Amino acid sequence: MVFLLSLLSSTGFLRTFRHPSSSSWQFASTLQVAEQEQQPTTTFDNEAKIEKELNAAERLLRTLRFYRTAIPIFASYKILEQTIKFRRESMGENVTLQEEEAMFSSLHDIGSDALVKIITDLQGFYVKTGQIISTRVDIFPSQYTSKLSIMQDGLDPLPAHVIKDVVRRELLDGAELSDLFAEFDDEPLGSASIAQVHRARLLDGRVVAVKVQRPNVEAKLLGDIANLKQFAKIVADSLPIDYYKVFCELERTLKFELDFLYEAQATAKVASAVSHTPSNVWKKPAVTVPLPIPGLVCRRVMVMEYIEGVALSKLNAEMSKRGIKSGAPESILLGKKLLTALTDAYANMIFGSGIIHGDPHPGKREKIPTQST
Repeated sequence: MVFLLSLLSSTGFLRTFRHPSSSSWQFASTLQVAEQEQQPTTTFDNEAKIEKELNAAERLLRTLRFYRTAIPIFASYKILEQTIKFRRESMGENVTLQEEEAMFSSLHDIGSDALVKIITDLQGFYVKTGQIISTRVDIFPSQYTSKLSIMQDGLDPLPAHVIKDVVRRELLDGAELSDLFAEFDDEPLGSASIAQVHRARLLDGRVVAVKVQRPNVEAKLLGDIANLKQFAKIVADSLPIDYYKVFCELERTLKFELDFLYEAQATAKVASAVSHTPSNVWKKPAVTVPLPIPGLVCRRVMVMEYIEGVALSKLNAEMSKRGIKSGAPESILLGKKLLTALTDAYANMIFGSGIIHGDPHPGKREKIPTQST
């Protein structure tokens, strides 16, 4: 999807896309996409319910479903742009900026709804790109960034029994959860593109967060990127950047991101990086990094320290619950503390070890409530 947006940018689409608002109801019909095909066939492992890798036909179907929605969105913006130009230059009409903004605002609403729907249906790699878009409020209209923010940690969770089966198979070699956990919450703390997280309590009394990879997510992510790599080759001459190389790099890094053994190592390195100055002197870290529990990590499951917190993407709502209004002294103080802490942490990572948290969307960063805040 990032590739598609870059392609649209090369045709002038993002110049229109940055417009403060979006288009009129006349173009809604171009966004009405039939969703009548059956979902790709899935085959589950009997015990872990981990789906097998998508075949070529299923990967192609996913690609066609996405572009069948994305291309009409793009076409609607180009049609509106050309219509306004025609009315002004050929018809001599005085289309005001206010009218233009109202038309684009309407189209932003329609387009963002269609995009969120298809990404939610397909998930996989498209969720990752939805997360990226949701953080780029400097480029994309608010309709897109606000609606796609659900991709950060608010995707529909998988049933608890599926998650528990994955934990039993992957972490416990088929043993019962009660052999390790005194409690395991059915309700997830969060559900995102690759994994969802559940609160649990170990038999020794420690409260932990259990991160469990979504079944079939690896096949979907890598299959989607494989399709985009092939498409990037076909249209390479029309693009300002060699996106085949971009997708190759994404594919390489995703293979590490999908292996929680690598993530556990990276988490420990980040924890060390934020707690050392650029001159390699230890200091109390400005942020707390929850560490994996030794011996309780495998490729698809990671048991970590549990830390109470509020995602930055939900911080405004939390402050409202506490009666703190935006712009109030408490709000300003909290903002300064958060900015100082994040700046300190990233300065240590960038100018110190060079080990950097490279996917810092608001759904992943948390602040710990204290009396001082």
